[in-house]
Amino acid sequence: MNDNVIVIADVSSSYFSVARYSGGIKYNGTVYIYCRERDILVREDWEKFYRKLPWETFITAVKTGKKPELPKKPARVKAQRKEQPDNQPSLFD
Repeated sequence: MNDNVIVIADVSSSYFSVARYSGGIKYNGTVYIYCRERDILVREDWEKFYRKLPWETFITAVKTGKKPELPKKPARVKAQRKEQPDNQPSLFD
């Protein structure tokens, strides 16, 4: 288990502000990704949860320290080829 901080807030007004220009930092051996929309640094292994979950759900998960299960994508259905109508000749025959 990683005991490092998960989210660092108010990056612009702290000594972590250099992360705004480089896209993130490495602090105490842990990589953090800068998220401009909320001015936060998110630990690298939590970033996909930040991107895919609503903010309230993400913060709840951070407070507990347990990664939630991400919502599943619906299965992609392959587009079936439509048959050419009988009255329209194919250009490829």
